[in-house]
Amino acid sequence: MKDRIKAFLFSTRTMSILLLVFAISMAVGTFIENSYDTPTSKLWVYNEWWFSLLMLWLMINFIYNIKRYNLWQWKKWATLTLHLSWILIIIGAGITRYVSFEGMMLIREGAVEDTFLSTETYFDVVIQGTDPDGNPMQREVMEEMLISQYDYKRKETFDFYDKDIVITVDSLIYDAVEGLKPVENGGDRFLKIVEAGGGNRHDHLLKDGEKASIHGVLFGVNLDPDLAEKEGVINIIENWNGYQLQTPFAGDYMRMADQQEGEVFQDSIQPLQLRSLYSVAGMQFVIPDPILEGEVGIIESPEPTEAKALGLFGTIAVGDDVQPLELRGGKGMLTDYSSFKLDDMDVYVRYGSRERTVPFEIQLDDFIANKYPGTEKGYSSFESQVTVIDPDGTEKKERIYMNNVLDKEGYRFFQSGFDNDEGGTHLSVNHDFWGKTVTYAGYYLLYIGLLALIIDPNTRFGELRRLINRVEKRKAKKLAMIAILMTSGLSFAQTTDHEDHTGHNHAQQQVVQEDHTGHNHEVQDNDTSFENRDGQSTNLDSGEHLYNNPEPAESLAPEVYPEIPRRLLDSIIVLNLVPEAQAERFGRVVVQDEGRMKPMSTLASEILRRVSERDYYEAQVGDSIVKLTPEQTIISMMQLGQLWYEVPLIKLKRGNDSIRDILQIDRSRKYASLMDFLRDKDGERVPYVLNDYLDEANRSDIKTAFQKDFIQTDFAFAILSQVVTGNILKIFPKPDSENDRWYARPELEEAGYTREGDYNFVRDFVPAYTTLLAQGKESGDYLRANTALNSLFEFQRAYGEDVMPSEDKIEAEILYNKYDVFKKLHLWYYWFGIFMLILLITQIIKPMKEIGWAITFHKYVIIGIFVVHMAALIIRWYLSGHAPWSDAYESLIYVAWATMAFGLAFGRKSKMTIASTAIVVAIILMVASWNWLDPSISNLQPVLDSYWLMIHVAVIVGSYGPFALGMILGLVSFLLMIFTTAKNKDIMDLNIKEITYINEIALTVGLIMLTIGNFLGGMWANESWGRYWGWDPKETWALISIFVYAFVLHLRLVPGLKGRWTFNLWSILAFYSVLMTYFGVNFYLSGLHSYASGDQIFSYNAIVISLVVIGVIAGFARWREKKYYGNKRLK
Repeated sequence: MKDRIKAFLFSTRTMSILLLVFAISMAVGTFIENSYDTPTSKLWVYNEWWFSLLMLWLMINFIYNIKRYNLWQWKKWATLTLHLSWILIIIGAGITRYVSFEGMMLIREGAVEDTFLSTETYFDVVIQGTDPDGNPMQREVMEEMLISQYDYKRKETFDFYDKDIVITVDSLIYDAVEGLKPVENGGDRFLKIVEAGGGNRHDHLLKDGEKASIHGVLFGVNLDPDLAEKEGVINIIENWNGYQLQTPFAGDYMRMADQQEGEVFQDSIQPLQLRSLYSVAGMQFVIPDPILEGEVGIIESPEPTEAKALGLFGTIAVGDDVQPLELRGGKGMLTDYSSFKLDDMDVYVRYGSRERTVPFEIQLDDFIANKYPGTEKGYSSFESQVTVIDPDGTEKKERIYMNNVLDKEGYRFFQSGFDNDEGGTHLSVNHDFWGKTVTYAGYYLLYIGLLALIIDPNTRFGELRRLINRVEKRKAKKLAMIAILMTSGLSFAQTTDHEDHTGHNHAQQQVVQEDHTGHNHEVQDNDTSFENRDGQSTNLDSGEHLYNNPEPAESLAPEVYPEIPRRLLDSIIVLNLVPEAQAERFGRVVVQDEGRMKPMSTLASEILRRVSERDYYEAQVGDSIVKLTPEQTIISMMQLGQLWYEVPLIKLKRGNDSIRDILQIDRSRKYASLMDFLRDKDGERVPYVLNDYLDEANRSDIKTAFQKDFIQTDFAFAILSQVVTGNILKIFPKPDSENDRWYARPELEEAGYTREGDYNFVRDFVPAYTTLLAQGKESGDYLRANTALNSLFEFQRAYGEDVMPSEDKIEAEILYNKYDVFKKLHLWYYWFGIFMLILLITQIIKPMKEIGWAITFHKYVIIGIFVVHMAALIIRWYLSGHAPWSDAYESLIYVAWATMAFGLAFGRKSKMTIASTAIVVAIILMVASWNWLDPSISNLQPVLDSYWLMIHVAVIVGSYGPFALGMILGLVSFLLMIFTTAKNKDIMDLNIKEITYINEIALTVGLIMLTIGNFLGGMWANESWGRYWGWDPKETWALISIFVYAFVLHLRLVPGLKGRWTFNLWSILAFYSVLMTYFGVNFYLSGLHSYASGDQIFSYNAIVISLVVIGVIAGFARWREKKYYGNKRLK
């Protein structure tokens, strides 16, 4: 009986089941978080007793296996290290969970703090009464209590000598605020005041006839004017004439409805404007509504709030004395107590965070927020400059910023956020010395043990290398024997003629544009000049161009504008088209966009991709198609702004006919024009037709597919509008501008150029340049246009030198855009990979020397493509200034590179591996080239601007490569099983063995990288905001993948699961956990790592179909393997 219990608790089968159950539990937790919220996932999974029991059971198994497999032996030290590391990691997690604590400290500039609010939430109960001897006593009890909007029913008992206070919660309001509830008799009268002290909105209810202090300023309602004047109160007075404002301070106001501004006079009574923003006494406030009647209570917020407080409703009772209970609180909130008189006891209750004290003080001297050039909210970094004050008065200056932590007496302070007005900081606080120390010790042992698996010859990894070498030798002998038989005439293989297709040409046809030299732009013969930045005359035509109106798109469009035929539009566009070489010169102009300085070439490409989802504009002239480059397209929009209102350029999503019906256009149309959104079917001007639909879409918390399409289409409309009006072309720097902001021509007045020469240059450049281009089109001489462009280059260098990219970087980015290597790589990888795979299978069935040469040729071509791939990644790194794996697109192209790198590394022993890997890489790059990912180079978020990005992301994302390789090798092994016959079963057996061993090596390397990468991410998180594990879906699914692949690699130890067919099947199925870790988390689930939550890249039907296909292939392969090999086990 004892042995049975031991076998049940500690067998390899039980261990495998534990790993799978633990992985499934975590997976369920991520879906609960996505469908409900984070607290609910913790309540139902991560904080449950059975989940902790699973981890404890795993730890006991690790300990038992040390004894069972004699891991104390020196030759097994690598495996021992791994087991010890997991034991320490689980112990460290237990310390962090049950002993340590964390919270958030908020400090305004100049203020001093020594307290912070806990992350955990509590029932805080204070009881005042008497002991059995009649002596007055007080007791405070804090019971940690996590409550979510989906799991809120609670019944807690707090004892006070011989009496029990029972608190019951039976209903809840999510996003609760304090507000007025209607009562039958009308209730008291209250006035609502809304203010934004500290950069955050706060609502206050002032009772009629009373006063209150709001951020140090006294407000009153219907106070005696003389008393209010004497006490310095801002007094709101209600009378027969409406509302009056009496204030001891001067100020101003702005009426929100019509933006009308007015003055507030000191020590006077004047009319109060409701729903107007008042700025008085250094604070801003709004009186949104007249005085209302009711009673103050907890209600659901009419508008979403940032706090997301919970309103708890139930009862509080002592014996038969039962009273209703209403509490409002939550994480990060310290609310007032609700008081109750129960059975001669005074009981005070509140729910929310608890206040903790640190043994020193922190003063915020200055908060600094740095932004990307020209942006309002594009933060490149932010930091808190603080003074740490010890109890003895000792002071020390410190700086806290992202990835730079303040450590003090066991407490760690991290830069977490800041107030909206940038006048205060949010510091996350962590007290977890022992938990961190034990966990980090486990991490380091884990890294050592995993790397030792590769180095130590006594591990399974070393055994696999020896097995592969043995198979290689047997294959060489087998092939040599076949060659001897063939050359001696003993081979019975039939010869067949092979058709030669080498002369086939796939070159694209080139369209020759017609030369429209007879076009006349009617420009004046006499040049007019405008002053450059030095006030000197420059030989440029400053005539205002017809189509360069700086007004917004909607106001620029005419009242009646019947639709113009597409071919006529294209004819006019091509007629005015500047040569590609001339457009490329304009593409070198530097433009400021979304905080990044980039050449116009880049912006033009991004605009076309975001609006039309294409890299060019296709104009049809007669029977010919003329492709406009992005630069040519932008120049045409500058020249013919109004004409482009009619050009159908905005891509409409396929299948969503709702937008087409709203626009009243044919359902077969793929593209819409700007004017389609601004007119009805009769050509009459109407307001923007998507307004109402967008309002509804933006209000929806969970957006439908149609609503997402409305938002995406509106985004494309906005971009195109900004182009044709010139607002997006921020090409003019301004001396000493705030945050190095550059301006577009329509922003001339806002820019406020002080020098007349600069003002004239910005005003006149665009119309003059477009006119000179038109003249150059007629004469064929673009010298004067180039002179104007050189003036702009000089203007940019003179005033924008601090943020201008170097000439080398501009040139590199233009070449990067021109050749667009990443969009072509997948075709190169695919064709050479598929041809090489066909040749390899042919070589197995019928060996020929010529086929061997062709295979070698394809191998070296694929290596060359890989080198090009790597060079393109390096160039993108150089252009962006950060490692090229910071967003979805970059991570995919990096995964493709890492996959090919491992394929080539393992391909030294197997050319089949190289061919298979090239096909997988082609698929990855093809997915990256689809329109659902934006390939634009973007700025980093502050938390990503760290060396951890290069370490953590490179390793963890790179691990997807070996896993993808393992998946494709599993499929290839099934194909070889299917193609096995009685004649070739020996050579096929060797190939299947080789591929299976390489597969196991690939999965081992992938697991090592994923494990190290995932826990390096935990260390990054701990150094960034003080928590090395938070059950975020990304880190959770990475851990799930670790356990899944650990299960796969231990199959050879589990009775009944040791076959190579089983291993290869699981190497394919396990890859779905990697797909979920990447695509599932990034695009389906919500979390810190999500790129576009809710956007389904692959449908569930596609997943089911792929599983069915794999099942069919695996079933057929299993039948063939059993027929020829029986049940081959892994050695």
